[in-house]
Amino acid sequence: MIFEKYITGDLQIKWDYVETLPEFAKLKDCQQNPKWHSEGTAWQHTVKCVNAAQGLLSTDYSALGLRKKRILLASVLFHDIGKGATTEFLKGNWHSYNHEFAGEKIARRMLWDEEFTAREEVCAMIRWHMEVLRVAESKDYINKILKISCNYFFNWRDAIFVKTCDCLGSQPEDPRQTDIDKEKLKFLTHACINLNCYELSLYAMDRLDRRRLFGKEFDWSNPYSFSTKPRIYVLIGLPGAGKDTFIKHFKEIDAISNDTVVLCRDDIRTELGYCKEGDKIIGTAKEETEVSRVFNKRFFDNIAKGENIILNNINLKKAYREDFHKKLAAISVKDKYEWVYVYVEAPTLADNIKRRDGQIDATAFDNIIEKFDWPTADEYDEIIIQKQEFKNEQV
Repeated sequence: MIFEKYITGDLQIKWDYVETLPEFAKLKDCQQNPKWHSEGTAWQHTVKCVNAAQGLLSTDYSALGLRKKRILLASVLFHDIGKGATTEFLKGNWHSYNHEFAGEKIARRMLWDEEFTAREEVCAMIRWHMEVLRVAESKDYINKILKISCNYFFNWRDAIFVKTCDCLGSQPEDPRQTDIDKEKLKFLTHACINLNCYELSLYAMDRLDRRRLFGKEFDWSNPYSFSTKPRIYVLIGLPGAGKDTFIKHFKEIDAISNDTVVLCRDDIRTELGYCKEGDKIIGTAKEETEVSRVFNKRFFDNIAKGENIILNNINLKKAYREDFHKKLAAISVKDKYEWVYVYVEAPTLADNIKRRDGQIDATAFDNIIEKFDWPTADEYDEIIIQKQEFKNEQV
């Protein structure tokens, strides 16, 4: 059962356990701006939001399945988890700027070994919960609704549910504000229904419908062949996630051509004599500069030949991924390639640690995960998600 550590079988929060977690314990001392949250601390707000969620799940949302109810309840429980890391007293009051971004990463780390799809749905709700009312207030709300709908694990019904609980768990100084926000959420609900994206992410729509919606002339007949353009496959995953295993399988099923070029910093370090084959290490600053020089030269050489390329690095930070886009934009060929992101994940974090035993300190993985930027819809033309199994491999 998903989120079993946090939620009982009858949808009650295991508060005794939750309170022992340092990320939640911080919320008890986390002050809030009384203009919006005169109910008290971020912890008191969270409890009120969860109570509201449990009420809605037993009434207005009672027809939902148990799995979805657990995802929604977990989303509400974690929605402000980032406030403990971001709250500051600035300009005479308490503020938690960007707590949604911090909260997404904290929750992903805490929930890493939960069911992958459920975890990412919760993270998506945390990431976008502050945007819901902003979209409802926007003059350009239609385009914003459609753009956000393209994020892989997002749907508006869930987001509106979380924001509704957020509002019901808040006590603004002006009591009229709650009714105003409810009207905005009602308006947004109708808008999403009219745009056919209330219960389903646009990313999950039929591929042909998405092509028509966004005007991209892809050949959707083959999921790995979007057009006649060459492709850049950007692999994303923790050390030990199984990216090399995925590439091997990808080639075996002829999903990519055999002449596709694989660029990997680990391979270049070995070629330059900085490590032995199979080692997964980071060299000195001087060595890494040389690795980057060789990597970039090969990247541009392959681009000049119009070859398909696999970028086989961890690529967890958006800034690193954007750098590849910028490199192509600088030579005016960015739009001549299809960008295919491939997210690869090991079954559990323990599998990552075992596969990198002696190469990466186990405690480093928490830090790596918390810096992970989940790919946004504007980065790629298509995303492939591979949950590894390693059935025939000793880990």
